[in-house]
Amino acid sequence: MSDHDEGSNPYGNAVAVRSNESGVAVAASRAATEVQAQVIMARQFPRDPLLATERILTECDIPELANVALYSYPRGGMQVEGPSIRLAEVLKRYWGNMVSGTVEVDRAGDTSSLLTYAWDLETNVMSRKEFKVKHVRDSKSGGKQNVTEERDIYEVAANAGSRRERACILALIPGHVVNAAVARCKKTIHTKIGDVGEAAERMVAKFEAEYKVTKIQIEKRLRHRLESVSAAEIVALGQVYNSIRDGYAGVEDFFEPDASGAPPPATAAEKARAAAKTVTGKPQTGSPAANKVVFEAQRFTEAKAQMREVIIGMVPKTDQPWYLDSLEKTKTLADVQTIQEEIERRYA
Repeated sequence: MSDHDEGSNPYGNAVAVRSNESGVAVAASRAATEVQAQVIMARQFPRDPLLATERILTECDIPELANVALYSYPRGGMQVEGPSIRLAEVLKRYWGNMVSGTVEVDRAGDTSSLLTYAWDLETNVMSRKEFKVKHVRDSKSGGKQNVTEERDIYEVAANAGSRRERACILALIPGHVVNAAVARCKKTIHTKIGDVGEAAERMVAKFEAEYKVTKIQIEKRLRHRLESVSAAEIVALGQVYNSIRDGYAGVEDFFEPDASGAPPPATAAEKARAAAKTVTGKPQTGSPAANKVVFEAQRFTEAKAQMREVIIGMVPKTDQPWYLDSLEKTKTLADVQTIQEEIERRYA
């Protein structure tokens, strides 16, 4: 007795397989045609770099974008900052003739293999990154938590992929355009801040409500009382908030545990005013210019001390003498910043 029923097509399975293969070929051909069409359109309508840059900078004048455009996180004793994925998306959109995305290539057990790419259709230059992501995420109580639901797995993969996609996009956008966008976003934030004291109170309220970070922890990070906060530090705290929210780092990467509840030590300016009060019996505030000089001198001293630790920790021993000698010759915060950028570019 034959395995096939009488009257059935003995080549039925082969026909089904051939039909399947035909469907895959059609889909592949359609995808190839779409890509080819995109490349042709990009060549026919090339971008105008000047106009594209103007559109990017105009977008950076919008406070809603500026507030989420920058991130900051600690690495090797330094604070690394740069454009977030939100700003990278704006750069891609207005630079034009560029596509990017993240694709799940494979999934094995609790790990997904992902491919992230950005492709400049006009120059035919591509940046791509392949990486693996565990199906785990940080829990509010600390530690890692396994995720098994498809939606949760997607969110974990998308979060990791967005950071790689950001890097791929920025690899194709000219550096001077990115730097101009970052500078414009910072200017927008400074303009929007207005009263620094009120902005500081709002920032503390956000950290306390969403991440249980107290005012004392923020003051310890700033190394002075919140009453002395500057507009630049408000911007930096906003970058910290964005970094925690977007998953670049955790609360513990930025803030010390609030164990003792003790306030941070008084700054040099505060100590000077306290000493003056002891002598005269009256509070002395000092002129704004004098206070600024004291504050800048303290920041310069702290920056040099921190940079010395960075050099010892990150720079090979053979190169350390040159950097340490250069650090000793610095006279301004800008000089220290230049050394930091050089070290990050070469060794980070």
